[in-house]
Amino acid sequence: MRKIFLNCKTDNLDEYRDVAKFAAENGFTHMVISQVEPSMWQWDRDRKDPYSNWSMLQSALFKIVIPDRLKEFLPVKYAERNFEVFIRRAEILKEYGLKAVYVGCEPAWLPEEVYLAHPAWRGPRCDQPRRSRHEYYAPCTDNPKVAELYRECIHKLCSVVPIEYFEFLTNDSGSGICWSGRLYPGANGPASCRHLSVAERAVNFLSLIQDAAKEVGVNAEAGYDRNFLETELSAVAASLRPDQFCGIYTYQGKCGTKSVQADAVRSYDGTSALVGIPLTVRFVNMLQETVDDDTNNIYYWLSSAKTREYFEVIRACRGRLQKTVTSKYACLRLAACSLIGDKYADQLVNIWDQINYAEDRLAYLNRGGHILNLGTIQQRWLTRPLVPFPEELSPEEKAYYRNYQFQARTEEDANRLNDMQATVWCAGESARWMLWQNLEHAKKPLNKAISMIDELLAAPDIGDYRFDLKELKLKLRMYKCIMVNANNVIHFQSILDRSDKNAELKDENLAIEEQGDPRYYKMEGIIREEIDNTYEMISILDEAQTPILSCTPTVESKYIMKFGPDIREDLCKKIKLMMEHKLDLNRLYHSYNL
Repeated sequence: MRKIFLNCKTDNLDEYRDVAKFAAENGFTHMVISQVEPSMWQWDRDRKDPYSNWSMLQSALFKIVIPDRLKEFLPVKYAERNFEVFIRRAEILKEYGLKAVYVGCEPAWLPEEVYLAHPAWRGPRCDQPRRSRHEYYAPCTDNPKVAELYRECIHKLCSVVPIEYFEFLTNDSGSGICWSGRLYPGANGPASCRHLSVAERAVNFLSLIQDAAKEVGVNAEAGYDRNFLETELSAVAASLRPDQFCGIYTYQGKCGTKSVQADAVRSYDGTSALVGIPLTVRFVNMLQETVDDDTNNIYYWLSSAKTREYFEVIRACRGRLQKTVTSKYACLRLAACSLIGDKYADQLVNIWDQINYAEDRLAYLNRGGHILNLGTIQQRWLTRPLVPFPEELSPEEKAYYRNYQFQARTEEDANRLNDMQATVWCAGESARWMLWQNLEHAKKPLNKAISMIDELLAAPDIGDYRFDLKELKLKLRMYKCIMVNANNVIHFQSILDRSDKNAELKDENLAIEEQGDPRYYKMEGIIREEIDNTYEMISILDEAQTPILSCTPTVESKYIMKFGPDIREDLCKKIKLMMEHKLDLNRLYHSYNL
């Protein structure tokens, strides 16, 4: 039977219930149950090591049920909270006749204290060495004692929460399988299990999960999402047992799951600078790939339950969508009708179309995480100051952004704006020019969309969707600010890279209108534009009535992958530092004032 999964991030149980009700009414068979609160305790072990931010967003089995022998090493209260939420979600799914799906990372890393107490449990090193300051090790699931930990966990979990589908991401985000060539540090693990092939241990782990579930009366499917070498993947596929899968392969052969993702380009692992911009055209494009294909499951991923456009698109497409352009826009128009009425539906679809054009312009930037994610958020481009001598800022001045910057290497690397998680892939004038070209082309359709929204807002009879349009306009304005910021950051660093901080200042220009170093005036222009751009962002945040930027609910829960609720304060600190250090340009370039 074809499975139709829905994974939608929710903020509370009431929201989860609303989504489950929608899923039951619209042909879904399964719903993901495994969203957990960020495991801040992992980062709190060492706030100077950013790597755990990748794993603290992911679910892991021992974050829900802690086996007895691990209780002295892991936070029990944290797991108990997650387990209680799982129980409540399972009750909701049962009420609506939906089956529970678990999605998480396994085998997931455990604290070093576990391995000091139990050396034989240490499995592979699974971190990305250039992005971490400590070594992170997953447990060896071939060890009988470790296998018992997982068996105990599944017994306790499935006896209360009947999960019938387990999907694991491995060899990424702080998880890994012994001796897999896909591990970031390369194939590694204990000598005790080296004689086993990757296929054997992978299938054995899936069987362990299934057998443990069956022992408490649950028949579960289990498999891996991806992240094996191609040679390993082929071997795993050939070794699969009943009700197991790996990527597009199942025990019976190829029967993949096609994804329909709401935030295909801007979002990465559920994080994005912006909140709630509907990418409905892209969403339907992906949904069209599932039409007339009963051999594949469908996996819907929605980043928020609050972006109601996606729910209306799903309703509109159900039983109607065909693989034609006219069918696509007919379904989009039907969804628009439900939101704003027939009279203005075409204009709303036109707005969605312009947003899609902008997204297409930025698609090429998605390399190991979108630049507007790894840069805008994780390098704190949006809130850190553009100053000529960042190395001279005091620790106190830097703290508001440096403490939330993903940078595991040196402070020199941290000061370089375009170093994104140990990767500098947008450097130099040619790269800067190409980025500027793409961002400028992306802003044009956004400007058109904003003008179209203004036309709709002038109409007196657009109903309660007026509020949504006002907020959407603010989000598109913020999107443009983010693009301006990205261009300014890369341009600023490009000029810094071509400047010698130890050179003697000289006026080598003969023409009076060009007197002074041209770099001075370019940098001065970038600084002015970025200050004005930051004021624009502040004004947007002041005007908005719903979240515009992805922020945590409290300052205490802020982490590298999200801004905090004090984002406005951080933007003001950025402006203050830029104004205070603006004249530092005089130490770097000759101007006519010297």
